[in-house]
Amino acid sequence: MDILFYIEPLIQYDNPVLQEPWLHIHIKNIIDALKDKGFNFYIASNSALSDKIKNINYRKDLKEIFSFEQHELKKNTPTTLQILRKWYEKSYTQEDLCMYKDLILKKFKKNSFDVIITFSPVEYLKKIYPDALFLHHEYGMFSRKPYPRTYYLDPVDSNGYSYIDEYYSDIQNICIEEETKFSEFLKKLNNIAIKNNPFEKEIKDLRKKYKYLVLLPLQASNYWIFDFETEYKSQFEYLEDVLIKTLKFKNIGIIVTQHSSNIFLNNEKTVEYLKNKYDNFILLETPKHYFEISPLLVPYVDAVITVSTSVGFHAILWDKKLITLGNSYLKKLSDTNNLSNLDEVLESNTKKRKKILYWLLTRYYIPENYIKNSEWMTKFLETSIKRKNNLKSFYNQIDDPKRLFDYFIEECSLISDTIIGQYLQIYVNYGDGYFEKNSYKFLYDNEIKLNFSNRYIEYILLKFNEIDSVNIENGYCINKDDKINNLIKSDNPDSYKSFQDQLLIDKLKFMEYKIDDEIKEIIIFIKDYKVLEKNDLFEKLCNLEQDLINSNEENVFLIEERKELIKQNNELIKENKILIDEKNRTFKAKILRKINQIKSKIK
Repeated sequence: MDILFYIEPLIQYDNPVLQEPWLHIHIKNIIDALKDKGFNFYIASNSALSDKIKNINYRKDLKEIFSFEQHELKKNTPTTLQILRKWYEKSYTQEDLCMYKDLILKKFKKNSFDVIITFSPVEYLKKIYPDALFLHHEYGMFSRKPYPRTYYLDPVDSNGYSYIDEYYSDIQNICIEEETKFSEFLKKLNNIAIKNNPFEKEIKDLRKKYKYLVLLPLQASNYWIFDFETEYKSQFEYLEDVLIKTLKFKNIGIIVTQHSSNIFLNNEKTVEYLKNKYDNFILLETPKHYFEISPLLVPYVDAVITVSTSVGFHAILWDKKLITLGNSYLKKLSDTNNLSNLDEVLESNTKKRKKILYWLLTRYYIPENYIKNSEWMTKFLETSIKRKNNLKSFYNQIDDPKRLFDYFIEECSLISDTIIGQYLQIYVNYGDGYFEKNSYKFLYDNEIKLNFSNRYIEYILLKFNEIDSVNIENGYCINKDDKINNLIKSDNPDSYKSFQDQLLIDKLKFMEYKIDDEIKEIIIFIKDYKVLEKNDLFEKLCNLEQDLINSNEENVFLIEERKELIKQNNELIKENKILIDEKNRTFKAKILRKINQIKSKIK
């Protein structure tokens, strides 16, 4: 079976290697699963990505790499978005199709493919390879911690979740098997999302001012999945329009989060303008410490406003109102598509979408471990090829629902794993070594607590991120017998070094404590963390330089001393030789005299 991974060769976001993560995650997962199953793999991309593919660790598993230059793709139209829009909206001309067809066939050297996996509008490929199975591949609803990664492989179209849009009425009428277990699963997910959720306090404070809170997760501008679904030309324009239309509702606050690829709200002047102009604009403080936090906020809000972000599906997960402002796949799932009567929508009953959610979680969103499973993935592709002309019955259940739900919960992590920037990470060695999965992240605080329910611990290891020094006041552990023991540093040679009563933080080193006991709780008290100012850094450098000078001077002294000792040793050797020679001569003379005396007596 021949599989082509088609990474959109047109450069987007002004970044020639924008889709490099596809090489290391999406494509790698599938190749690793299928490389020993008799599949042939091909990759097509732009020339910048092709150069990276040549050095990738699975290069030997690729049959061929096809590379495109921008001038080859832009003969008829000058801009990326204009070209993509033609294929997306099917507004291309016959001239466009012929140009792409000639280029593709020339590049692909008459190779044919059974499966083409992509995530961009590729109407021209469908015309060129009408017998191939097309699978549009991307992250699913869950792609960030604390949830495990999921993906979808959609046979309909490229605009994200197209199958749902095409077969919405059929999906809506499915039967939920084992509904009790499904409800228990959703409850467990809820507990994961709210346990130690860092936004709970801020949300409670906001509830004192607003009756309703609505989440507006911004997306990325100049990207086809957003631009082609709406009239907005930028995320700022989108944001301000929402604020203008909802300002009249004095009891509704709009919580705004930004996409990691478009962080314009990091500009203080922009935020100041929005706060002064719109009383309903809310930008939380806590998110700056976490990565992609919108899913963590959904449990605490009343509704989500979106165009095409997957956060819309989290609104369905938590049974929240969904307001869509574009023409995307989410429109059929939404409670409304305008903001004029937002207050009435928030007061009304939420649209029933539980069956849709069940279908998504049991058939559509594939957990990463299933994608990596060679048997599962092979069967999925073989079945998909057979059903490519009968898409209505395209999807089987991924696995037994209970087994699938149990696996999903087991793979969830802690919310603290989403912390970024400055944090303390504590690794726990349960006697089998240090692993990322057995680690815990903390925002820097004066007291750090870890609970273990009487589990045996051999060591713990502290790693500090994005600080220069730390002052640990003390720490202790409480064992299963409630005995309190102070933490004792191990004698590992790579532990942190002291500097002015502080521990210098070197990312190649760590702080390790030996525990060797069954532990209830570990508590560490930290006096302060420090990012060294210029003067401190200058002093540190001066001290290090002086240490080097002193070390060098000591080295020079030792070298000179060695030279002197060698000189003295050579002189002693000479003196010793003279003494030995003199002794030998004296000894020889004595022997000769003795011999002469004996001879005279014999005569």
